Amino acid sequence: MADFEWMADPAFRNEMEAEVVRAAKALGITQYESAIVDALQSYLATNVTRRLTEEILKSEREQRSKVDALHSVDILVEEAARQALAKKRSNITERDLREAYAAKFCQVWPFC
Repeated sequence: MADFEWMADPAFRNEMEAEVVRAAKALGITQYESAIVDALQSYLATNVTRRLTEEILKSEREQRSKVDALHSVDILVEEAARQALAKKRSNITERDLREAYAAKFCQVWPFC
């Protein structure tokens, strides 16, 4: 059975922040509101028990992992960066992330 303790590990927040920086930089954005990482942490904490139960019921081969969660961070930040760039800004705001979250809702495990 997969180990999901990483979700509660404070170090995972640092990994999410590193992924935010990497994904934003890949699109030429060097600034972001620190509240973005807090929002991601909040999305993760919402209904975490239900999401973990769903994953545990899957076979080990089908279970998603921390790698999948970090890939979801990448998807959300890329979408938020595109929105910022479309608004001719060089920084990502928490509002951009919220709009990206709404646009990608339930496509970004474990954040939905």
